[in-house]
Amino acid sequence: MDSRLLEYFLITAREESISKAAEIIHISQPSLSRQIAEMENELHVRLFQRTSKGIALTEEGILFRKRAKEILDLVEKTQEELQESDHELEGKIVIGCGELNVMHEVADMIHKFQQKHPRVTFRIITANSNEIMDDMDKGLIDLGILLQPVNLTRYEYYSLKTVENWAAAMRADDPLCRKQTVCPEDLVERNLIFPGRAETTTELAHWFGPLYDSLHITITDNLAANNVVLIEKGMEIALGVEGPYLNLDPAKFQIRRLEPALQYKCVLAWKRGLPASRAARKMIEEINGEKEV
Repeated sequence: MDSRLLEYFLITAREESISKAAEIIHISQPSLSRQIAEMENELHVRLFQRTSKGIALTEEGILFRKRAKEILDLVEKTQEELQESDHELEGKIVIGCGELNVMHEVADMIHKFQQKHPRVTFRIITANSNEIMDDMDKGLIDLGILLQPVNLTRYEYYSLKTVENWAAAMRADDPLCRKQTVCPEDLVERNLIFPGRAETTTELAHWFGPLYDSLHITITDNLAANNVVLIEKGMEIALGVEGPYLNLDPAKFQIRRLEPALQYKCVLAWKRGLPASRAARKMIEEINGEKEV
């Protein structure tokens, strides 16, 4: 199955209409219908089902859309790597990072690297550590900013200096704002928004100790921007690293660090033994050079 067919499939899935997709691709509707049918026969599954409004993906189609996008992203990335100049360093480096305060440190590294290599561009993908590692394993991300605790056995890494402090984010009119820090006992009777990553939940469970089983964890969410909306709507308190909340309007939102303090650092990691683009290899080389100083 060539990449052209994958592109046709993704356009059809996006438009939810074979006729609209055929117009965009500039082929006839019967031709597109035939190619989709051949694709389904090759895969031995139905990718689309008819609805009152047109067509929609089946469960198998939803999975195939995810894999097709990953394949096309990898093809594009590989083409860019193969076309890199043998002289002046150029290309694209893909970095995965969460909503973390450490991004200030990473931004300085990117700026310093681009001053030396102005033809190199960067793409930043926002995700949690597990998602970033999954994409690094697939070759879709060159470098990942991973919040510890995390299993690094498959990766080389550079330890970053920034400390990520965990905090409780709440509305400015919440009674807890009168306190300088928040302890486990303050949160027992409150509705809580927890991060969705299992490793993070484990660390918070250790912090709460025996009180953990009595908590009201009403929502889990990996995105701090969503948490802000939920807090504003009265969903009470979100727990997470404080970085995403530092620039919020203090008249509407407040954050309080946890006591006892819950702090972690991040690493800049890359897959061990996985061939990287020339630009990514150069950045890793310079990062390792700084590590050895």
